[in-house]
Amino acid sequence: MDLVDQVANRVLVMCENEVIADGETDKIFTSTEILKKSNLKPPVRVQMLSMVMEYLGE
Repeated sequence: MDLVDQVANRVLVMCENEVIADGETDKIFTSTEILKKSNLKPPVRVQMLSMVMEYLGE
């Protein structure tokens, strides 16, 4: 996902032969629902941002 995060502005996410999401990479990679349903892990950048926000209590 790191390469996709670096080069794409838009992504399509498929699960069980269906498109379940179509949108900007930032919106897709921060949607826990989409990531869980598609069994994808967010890019390292998004994971680190999430950890920092959790640490700060936001």
